[in-house]
This record gives sequence, structure tokens and C-alpha cells, in this order.
Amino acid sequence: MIIKRFSKKINYKKEIDTMKNESAKKLLDFMKKSPTRYQVVANFEAMLNEKGYEKLYTEKPWRLERGGKYYVSPNGSSIMAFRIPAEPTAGFMLSAAHSDSPTFKIKDNPEKAGAHYVQLTTERYGGALMSTWFDRPLSVAGRVLVRGENGRIATKLVNVDRDLLIIPNVAIHMNRNANSGFEIKANVDTLPLFSDENGKGKFMQVGADSLGINAEDIIGHDLYLYNRMAPTFLGRDDEYIASPEAGRRGVRVRLHGGLYKRGRERQHTRMLRV
Repeated sequence: MIIKRFSKKINYKKEIDTMKNESAKKLLDFMKKSPTRYQVVANFEAMLNEKGYEKLYTEKPWRLERGGKYYVSPNGSSIMAFRIPAEPTAGFMLSAAHSDSPTFKIKDNPEKAGAHYVQLTTERYGGALMSTWFDRPLSVAGRVLVRGENGRIATKLVNVDRDLLIIPNVAIHMNRNANSGFEIKANVDTLPLFSDENGKGKFMQVGADSLGINAEDIIGHDLYLYNRMAPTFLGRDDEYIASPEAGRRGVRVRLHGGLYKRGRERQHTRMLRV
């Protein structure tokens, strides 16, 4: 996806001069570090902690104070932050965005072995543009449940930070309708290639290796494909941002910035839900 970074109503040269400022670079860095909703929420938590927000827990009483800044993150898959004005409020303002994005979810039994290669079994998640997933380096990220000390179950975020998979197009002589439109069938045409026949039974070990644990310790997973294309500036004057997640994750960062940067302008109760 491509988004434009400035409006024609704003002074063109002035906006170009600030194009590569820290805010824009932080936006690209956030998108790169947030391949799934779990990383989105974890990175939001880190940003809120840095700004002095206090974490609340749904299973514990809340003690809120005027002028306080708080957030709650149920299940680690969503996050809500709010700030309470020190003086009587003039209104109530709420912003919300998705924490997830359209993608492909790895099934519980992830491998499909053929005679000479191993694919991963997936299911479509959300309203993805499936054609954009072909012939690109992909990887997997999400979270896993592992056996911890004393038999306790622990949750760990995982991101296999390397080019691992690909959903290849077939040659034109195997699909003569490739340039005239054809139906892409999820679970059939979109299974990513993982390895040759030597990789059978080794997919979960790849995720375990990225965490420094044994595959046998993983007792459950919630993993998704993600596009490895790094967010970047483009255009004659770097006036565009191109990224697989420019739309949804860009909105999340802008909403987050508005929560703590603009909250002092008026005495409103401000809330952000992701």
C-alpha cells in the first residue's frame, strides 16, 4: 500500500524539508517491527510506558486520579489507553483502529508434504488482496504458548526475522489465464513454499530456534504470514510511503501520537482503542 505524506494545501517546500524527520522515520520503524497484532500491542505498550502511562489489569481494582494516564491490554491482542484531565472535562474524545491486518493464518497442523517439497497449510484471515502475496519473500510471526518452569504455561512473541517463505506463481504455460484474470483459491493457490523434502517436520523448530527453545516445548501457536518488504520512502521528493501495512498501521501510529501530544490542548477525556 502507498500513502501520501503531505497535503497540497501545506507549503510544498517546507513539507519536503521535514519529510525525513524523526516522526516519519519512527512510523516506518514501527511498521517494520510490528508484523502481527501481538507485536503492534507490545510496541504500543513500550511507547506508552515511555510516556509515563500506567498499566491497569482487568482482574484488579482500578484507582484512577485526575491528570492520570493509563492503559489496559487484555489478552495482549488489543490495547486501550486513556488520559484523565486535571480539570473538569469539556467533552469526551475517542479514537479507534484495528490491531490486526488481512493476512494468512498458519493452521494448527502446519505442514503439507509433497514428494519433493513442503508447503505450509494456511487459511485466509480478513479481506486480503491475495494477488499481492505472490512472488514476495514472506515469513511468520505471532505468539506461541510454551511449557515454562514448574509446568506453568508462558506466552512468547515470535518473529522469524528472515526471508523464509514464498507463494510462487506458476509459469505462464501452466496458467494461460494468468494475464486475463483468474480466480485465486485460498487454501489451494496460496500455500507458501517452506522447504524441500528435507524440511519435513521442522517448521515449528524454525520458530523455536528464533526463541532459543526446543520445538517440543511449544504446545500451541497463533502464527501468521507477513510480507518482508521493508517500509520505504519513494516518489520524486520522497513524498510517498510504500509499505504492506502503510494504511492500517500508519493510522495506529498517528492515533497514538494524537493521544499524548495533543491531549494538553483542550480539557477533554481522550481515549485510544487499538
